[in-house]
Amino acid sequence: IFDLKASYEDDIFIALLNVFSVIKDDILKFKDYIESKVDEKRNFAPQKLDHIILCGQKFALPGFANYLSQNLNTEVLLADVWSNTFDKDEYIPNIKFQDSLNFATAIGLAIPLYKR
Repeated sequence: IFDLKASYEDDIFIALLNVFSVIKDDILKFKDYIESKVDEKRNFAPQKLDHIILCGQKFALPGFANYLSQNLNTEVLLADVWSNTFDKDEYIPNIKFQDSLNFATAIGLAIPLYKR
């Protein structure tokens, strides 16, 4: 079990915990909604939400993905924005992983153009 408190000083931990908790509650509402559609036999809903992918540099705070994972009982990952764009064994752009998270939407929208 990951100890979020060990990653931050007490005053920062308390402030972040409030923010983390609000985000967790919103994700939980969405997760419950999606999974309720499975009960209603809706075709668009997945059988189960088996993981959550976070994108955006602000979500890369130490311990945040682990906090969500533990509190939502669901695997939570940071997005790998390059995963569907090209072979990472051949090429990786000269940008830090943390910085690449800010470009997830733009990269995702460009993939259909790049793959043509």
